[in-house]
Amino acid sequence: MNAELENTLDAFRAALSEVEVLIEAAESVTQNERKYATFNKSAILLLMGKFESFVEMFCEIFVFEVNQKNLPSDRIPDVLRIHHTQSKMVKLSQHFDRSEYEEAAKLLTQVGQIWATSNKFGGLSIPSKLSFGKHGEHELVKLFRPIGINDVFEVVEVWTLDEDAATRTKVDFRGVFNSVTYMRNNILHEDATPTLTHRSIAEQKGIFVQFSESLVEELDRRLSLL
Repeated sequence: MNAELENTLDAFRAALSEVEVLIEAAESVTQNERKYATFNKSAILLLMGKFESFVEMFCEIFVFEVNQKNLPSDRIPDVLRIHHTQSKMVKLSQHFDRSEYEEAAKLLTQVGQIWATSNKFGGLSIPSKLSFGKHGEHELVKLFRPIGINDVFEVVEVWTLDEDAATRTKVDFRGVFNSVTYMRNNILHEDATPTLTHRSIAEQKGIFVQFSESLVEELDRRLSLL
């Protein structure tokens, strides 16, 4: 497995230890309704915050590793070249607005290099951030499209294993993600107290880890094909 992707996954697992602290704290105060709810709500908020931070990092590392390969431009997948071009065009319009024509010319030259030649190219620039203040299924899908994953919920699969029955069951990660996002938004914007247990949060945390592991496997596979 690609070392940088693996390190990023390890960092995500380590970051979730803070969520585990809150889960354990909730478990220790199950008889105190107010404290129990407070720890559980905090765990949900932290789980989503950690997850969003690290999916951004996974995308950023993927683009970085493509650049490290220094591929001939015509071997870089079109979807990456298109989104690289789009990001340059956004900057280009800004330079035009400020009459910075020299900088605009440099950007056009950079765009030409990735399309008009087969020279080695290691300067891909693709935004790897969720839209500020926005959350949910649509935002996660939109984050991964520029690196070639059209619908991350369809491409990246999560499975649970029943060792006793020796069977696997596919997890509806889209549903889990939307449920946790809904709770997060209600906690932050409605001051709501969702019906939660520390056990359900621990289960959700495990599913998020499984998704991230499958995501890294998919990104590693795509890098190996370049």
